[in-house]
Amino acid sequence: MPVSTLVQLTFYRYNSYWVKWRREANNFIQHSKICPPTIEIELTMSSDRLRDYTAMLFDLEQGVFQVNILKKLGVIKEVKRAISLNDRTCTCGK
Repeated sequence: MPVSTLVQLTFYRYNSYWVKWRREANNFIQHSKICPPTIEIELTMSSDRLRDYTAMLFDLEQGVFQVNILKKLGVIKEVKRAISLNDRTCTCGK
């Protein structure tokens, strides 16, 4: 098969792929959804896990945040962590 035929075949396959995704995206927008159902489920699960976390900005220049975490292991306990985005460190050690 000539190279020009392979290039043309690849172009048409990619083009049909993007046309398909554009149609699906427009369908989601028309039905007031922001993403596909699988991603929506993942976002819901993530937001459920994150609702016990609150972040407060300490220092914008240093990129330091305080994160308050509600631990629910028998007794509800609040844990505070300091996170530095610039240094990529956390007081939890992770």
